[in-house]
This record gives sequence, C-alpha cells and structure tokens, in this order.
Amino acid sequence: MVCNNGPTIGISRYLGRLLGLLFNNATYLHFFQLVRVVLDEQYFIYNYKLYRQTAGCASGSSLTIPLVYIYLFYWQQDLLQDLIIKNELFFRYRDEAFITWNRSEDELRTLLTIANSQFSQPIWNITDIGATIHFRDIIITNNNGLLQTSVYHEETFQRIMFLSSFPDILQPAIKQDTWKWLRAAILKAIRYCSDHNIYYEEKNEINWQLKQHQLPDIIFNEAYQEILEDFGASVV
Repeated sequence: MVCNNGPTIGISRYLGRLLGLLFNNATYLHFFQLVRVVLDEQYFIYNYKLYRQTAGCASGSSLTIPLVYIYLFYWQQDLLQDLIIKNELFFRYRDEAFITWNRSEDELRTLLTIANSQFSQPIWNITDIGATIHFRDIIITNNNGLLQTSVYHEETFQRIMFLSSFPDILQPAIKQDTWKWLRAAILKAIRYCSDHNIYYEEKNEINWQLKQHQLPDIIFNEAYQEILEDFGASVV
C-alpha cells in the first residue's frame, strides 16, 4: 500500500462528508489530521526490536484496508470516464478489477501507466488478458462479442483434496457441511451461469462432486427443490 497526501486528502474529504455532522460539523481537515496520525505513526516489532515504518503503510491493519477501498472508489472515477465513453465494462471487488477492452494492449498499458503515475509505486497491474479469464470465482468469456459467464473451479485444489492422505485433517467444505455447501453451489450456478447450457453443465459438475465424496444423488434434488420453494419458482 502506498500512502501520500493525495489519497489521504481524498479519503479525508469522504469521511468529512460522511461523519462531519456526527462530530459537531468537523471539516475534512480534522479528518485529514486524524488519518495522517494513524498512517504516519506505524510501528512494528521484529526480532524483539521496535521499528518505525517510514515508507508505505501497514497493509493489514483494520483502518488502512477500508481507507484504501474508499480511495479506490473515488480514484476509479477517472478511469471509469474513459471506459464509459468507449462503452466498456468495469467491475471492482476490493483491490481487484475487471474491465472489457476493445483496443490494443499497448493502449491499455498506457492507460494504466497514466493511472499509476499518481502514486510513488504502481498499484494497478495486469494479471491476465484474453477472451476468457476468471475474476474471483467466475469465468468471463467473450464469445464472438457475446458475454458469457460461468462458475470458476480451482481444479488444482480440488485434486489435492481428493488425493489427500489426511482426509480427517484436510476436510473439504462439502464434507464439513454438505447441505450448506450444496445450497451455495446451486445458488452460485443460478447467479453465474449466463445460459441454460452452461447452467446444466454446472449442475452436472455439482453432481459429479457429490459422487466423488460418495454422497447420494437424492440430496441434490432435495436441495434444488428447497431453493425453488424459497424463491417461489417452479423451474430454473
């Protein structure tokens, strides 16, 4: 995490508008001073010695994390304007973002370079470019101009769990609470799958995982019917 006056001023203005009335009309300058106290006075203990951090900020503290998200929300408006004008999509979850891009890769890197120029260290990096990528737990595909989405599965992790010699220690979520896992898997399939074919493929994937853990087929039907009843639907 990088800290400088630019982000801190933006964060302080936001806190001033949000909390000013609760603190006798405190201005953003008051919040600026409070935020700087927290961000500047960073200490930690290493090898029984006390150190003061003079560059950057503690990235895992309970304050700096929400401050980063607040700042990213306001900072991303500049990037959004460029994307909106060109009819692109932008999604951000915490400090990760997904965008559609119909120009050259060089133009994309130039845009991010300009965005990163506001900071002493780069905060936006490209992790993946392609017609199909996964963002968090969803697969996003550009199929000849048609946006398709499906559920992303971490295959390496699943394979390790299936082949583990310590099933009692490394117990997967499906075994810890089968009903909870199954409801979550079905709801995720309903939310993420962009068409019926992809949805049915995901249902087959769920059933396959149940069989891998020697769970009866009937449990899927029971969970599926319960979800339909919860939402007052007859079919999905």
